[in-house]
Amino acid sequence: STPCLWVGLLTADGASLCRIWLFFRRAWWQQPRPCVPHVPILAVGSGRLLGAMAAVQPLKPTVIWAQRQDSVFVTVDIKDACDVKVQLEESTLTFSGRGGEDGTIHYSFELDFFKPIVREKSKFSTKRCPEFFLSKQESCAWSTLQKEGKLPWIKVDWGRWADSDEEDEKGAFETGEMEGMDFSGVTQEEADGSDGRDSILADLDEDVVVSTDEEEEETAGKAK
Repeated sequence: STPCLWVGLLTADGASLCRIWLFFRRAWWQQPRPCVPHVPILAVGSGRLLGAMAAVQPLKPTVIWAQRQDSVFVTVDIKDACDVKVQLEESTLTFSGRGGEDGTIHYSFELDFFKPIVREKSKFSTKRCPEFFLSKQESCAWSTLQKEGKLPWIKVDWGRWADSDEEDEKGAFETGEMEGMDFSGVTQEEADGSDGRDSILADLDEDVVVSTDEEEEETAGKAK
């Protein structure tokens, strides 16, 4: 049958060759083919999925900053932040907190300052967003907030910024609603939950002496 097929192909006209080509083409398409496994497509549109992803890998929040010759004002752009934990040292700021809907997105960063700050004179607030007032050890202009390299999540707070010749006009940073506190591993909830000096002094590593009325009367009697 094969010689007859070749003879037919050699003697066939154009229309016949076209019909033969369509026959073999149809026969080829009807052959069974290996099954291609179905790959499910994961939709990344739901907040729950984004929250689960953020729980695995903390995100870098947007951090904006402004300065005066003697201080720096830093804002972490997380509205209604919760579970905030801060550790402030002379040369570094370590931050951790949650934000987003239902506080499902985890944020964290560690920042090395351009130059050292005075930890004891610095202040902190979370009434709107986490905000920091940092007192510089040396009165001078910082070229950047961070010590080395450019970080895309750090931006300039132009609303609070003042060049050296504008400081008299714009004045110092507003820190009336901010509180000075010890930043070493103390959460804002712990600071806000303290109504007396006992826990604050404990945060500052100071000794707290609590005396009873009887002890006070005994001490007063000995003094007489």
